[in-house]
Amino acid sequence: TIETCIYCSFASIRRKATDSFAKENGATFSIQRELFIWLGYKAFHLVLSKKRTLYNLVLEQLQKTLDSKRVSPKTKVQMSQMKAVVREGWANMTALQY
Repeated sequence: TIETCIYCSFASIRRKATDSFAKENGATFSIQRELFIWLGYKAFHLVLSKKRTLYNLVLEQLQKTLDSKRVSPKTKVQMSQMKAVVREGWANMTALQY
């Protein structure tokens, strides 16, 4: 599922960023779990919305999930900061053909 993909991605990135090779090379992973999950859902929603007629039911569920996520005030501030990053990334994605 999409949720599993997002959670596994978070765990995998965190694990790789904290292994000995990453530490030796100064890697860090400081993004909060809540924010990472929100970004994951937002990314899936944006990409699937390119083919809205095919993924309408999935998009509705993703939007409900995005709307229902309870986040801390600190994360809300970070989310508003990340929206600019999402917009910029989306602007670059529009150049790609699906």
